[in-house]
Amino acid sequence: MDKDIVYTPGAKDNDSKMISLREAAKLRLARIRRPKWSHKMDHIEIRYNTPLTDSGIPLFGWFYGPFNKECNGRDKLEVCLLSSPIIPGIDDKEWVEYTGVLPDSREYISERVLYEGCLSD
Repeated sequence: MDKDIVYTPGAKDNDSKMISLREAAKLRLARIRRPKWSHKMDHIEIRYNTPLTDSGIPLFGWFYGPFNKECNGRDKLEVCLLSSPIIPGIDDKEWVEYTGVLPDSREYISERVLYEGCLSD
């Protein structure tokens, strides 16, 4: 682990040290989230099998959120980790490791169902 990165593995959002996207990539974290996002299950899965940028960060990730299916027609949206409205600068310390439920879990699916039809006329 990089000695300059202060990080608490497995910590909850409210008691973890915030890290940058660059630090998350150095640590090879699988999933990250921004605590200020409105839903506790919203998170990004970093896709390490995609091309790396000059800064060592994978170019793409998957954004998961229970509201995605209703809002976008699918859950698991591909996002560019360097140029997306939901991604701050690569060195902004706004991330924590996501340790919540995964998108195929019953809890996550139950949460997604709550949004079904809420955007219908």
